[in-house]
Order: sequence, then C-alpha cells, then structure tokens
Amino acid sequence: MTEDEQSCAAAEALIDQAFHTEDEQLYDSLMSQAHQLLVQLVAAGVPEAMYLHACCTLYLEGLSEEARDRRHIDLISQAAHGGDARAQFRMGQMHEPEAELEADAAASAHWFELSAMQGYPYAQWVHGLNLWTGHGIPQNEALGLDFIRRAAEGRFEGAIEFVADAYAAGTHGYPKDEAQAELWRRRLDEPGVMSY
Repeated sequence: MTEDEQSCAAAEALIDQAFHTEDEQLYDSLMSQAHQLLVQLVAAGVPEAMYLHACCTLYLEGLSEEARDRRHIDLISQAAHGGDARAQFRMGQMHEPEAELEADAAASAHWFELSAMQGYPYAQWVHGLNLWTGHGIPQNEALGLDFIRRAAEGRFEGAIEFVADAYAAGTHGYPKDEAQAELWRRRLDEPGVMSY
C-alpha cells in the first residue's frame, strides 16, 4: 500500500468513526482530522481522496451552497476520470433523471460499467440491471444476470435478494431450490452487506 493509499485509508477510518458516534464534539474532531489528511491528497490529485473529500468533508471548506455543489461535481468528475470506482459509480448516478447533471442514459450506463469492471458491488448490480433491460446500453440478459450474481457475491443487498428470489421461484436460469433461496436470504444478515 502506497503512502497516499495509507493516508486515504486513515481518513476513511476517521470518517467511519465519525459516522458511528453520537458525540457531536467527537464527530467534529474526527471529521476535521480526516479533512486535514484529505486536502493535502486532493491538492496532489489523488482520485480516492477527491471522492472522499467531495462526499464527506467538503462542507468544512466554508463554501456557499452553490459553490459547494459545483466543487462536489468537479471533484467527483476528476476522481472518476482518475479511475476511482466509487466516483465512477457516483458519476453514473449524477447522469440519471433529476440528478445533478443532464440526464443521459448512455453516459450513466458507461460510468456504471467502468465502476462494475473494477469490482464495485453496487455498480455491478446497476450495470447488471442495465444490461438485463437494455437501459442505456445494448441488451444482454445473460451478461446482465452474470453481473447481478457478481454483485450478490460481493454482498450487495439488492443482488442478494434478487438471487434468493430467483432460487425461490426457479427463474432467471436458477433452479427452483428453496434451501438455496434461504441460504442467500441469510446472507442479508451477515456483516458487511452493502445496502442501497
């Protein structure tokens, strides 16, 4: 792990701690520490740091709401173009109807695909659905179902439910198997399941 990666991991750990405390002073202190780590990395052009700063600590910059919104989009865009999977996923979201950028199904699908190809489970779920339905991308049901399965194996909630339901009903190429359906449903209670 590089020094930049270690600093990003440390900042993310601080942010995670902040999100799990009810102590307001501790929250402020943890976010301030994370911000101090991230601003140096953002200045150095580290994509992961840009994503974390845009989503978690940008509010500490004291910008107006309009300026903060512009800066958020700019940081996410830079991070996505720099290869950060979560930023690419966020770019996909920002091109959906009524989101921050102009609605563009093809652009949205493109960003979700880039993120999915890096193994980000939430993106694998969305990319799988896009392929399955042909939303913004040429339809390929088999490949779509493969990405949904990958998302389930990566512990994304929606994909786990999809696979469990497919086993329960015997649909989408899954044999009807209530025992398998129940095994998948139990995975929803395991630690580390990623929700919507």
